[in-house]
Amino acid sequence: MEEIDPHVFEVADEGLLELIEKARVSALSPEEYARYEAELKIIGDEGSVEAYGYDRGVDDGIEKGMQKRAEETARRMIERGFSIDDIAFCTGLTQAEVEKLM
Repeated sequence: MEEIDPHVFEVADEGLLELIEKARVSALSPEEYARYEAELKIIGDEGSVEAYGYDRGVDDGIEKGMQKRAEETARRMIERGFSIDDIAFCTGLTQAEVEKLM
């Protein structure tokens, strides 16, 4: 397959870029195509791992934020004289967690 002028990639729209990629792939030998497929799988796997890591980070951040909010609420309830049982019930914290905040 002939080399494509690099300038084409700068001005081409999405459809043309996809067509160029399909033409490039169709010109591959069976061995090259097998390597190409393996590379696509690796890229997909890496993307999945990255997405999982991002999602896990978001989940961790949400959990930490919820814990911090529960502790802040518990501190205010302690200042107002609520019982440990009531604070634990209202915030979802354990009694031991509430006692540590006192």
